[in-house]
Amino acid sequence: MSASRVATRALSLGLLLVGVVACGDDTQPADTTPELANPAGNTYVLAEAAGVDIPADTQFQLVFTDTDMSGSGVCNTMSGPYTVENSKLVAPNLAVTQIGCAEELMAFDDTVAGFLSSSPGIVIASDVMTLQSSDITMTFREAAPVVDSPLEGTTWTVTGTVQGDVTQSLDTEPATMLLKDGTAEVFAGCNTGSAPYTIDGTDITFGNLVLTRMACEDVAMQLEATVTEMLQGTVGYDIEGTKLTIFQGTDGLTFTAD
Repeated sequence: MSASRVATRALSLGLLLVGVVACGDDTQPADTTPELANPAGNTYVLAEAAGVDIPADTQFQLVFTDTDMSGSGVCNTMSGPYTVENSKLVAPNLAVTQIGCAEELMAFDDTVAGFLSSSPGIVIASDVMTLQSSDITMTFREAAPVVDSPLEGTTWTVTGTVQGDVTQSLDTEPATMLLKDGTAEVFAGCNTGSAPYTIDGTDITFGNLVLTRMACEDVAMQLEATVTEMLQGTVGYDIEGTKLTIFQGTDGLTFTAD
């Protein structure tokens, strides 16, 4: 075979190999980058925990907006801004209410608040969120959407008073309020009565509250004074599920739906 024919065949084989390599370059590797955890807009209920005991007969949950998170369901409420950075939940400035409860419940709250403030790792897979530090792992499941109780036609029972960042639970028979057909029927802690009301957006305006004039124990009368002070003039309100909060400035009352 002549040298020129050998060279021609070698050149053809080289071009064929180049073509095969070029075709191989068109195939892109599969994207294996994991999806970033984003809890915004969801409510998660604690299902399991390692490194901390979940108190019996309690349900701790975390609620996330786009910028803030809150935890509640055992004793105190903790809340503050959060971000997700490098697969960690970063929430270093959680504010915690100071309700007095059983030692076991308060210890759990303190442990969880410290855990959430320690920038635990976060993984979300389907409806399960896992938070993990070096010594604690908490597994949450996404809660079913909560339907807010209607403001009117619901009997609301006072569960606590709010002063600034401090929420205090009640140590006496709770007060109640029923808003219906423009009249607020009230048990204020000792006496009963009623007041006219109107609703405008997220505001309630109460007219004059007329009560009976019984005398009760001091603690009941103190609650009544707080309730009657709050149920005057225009107050803001907010409903989350079965929880109602009414407020004037930084002071308010918390209720639960019966």
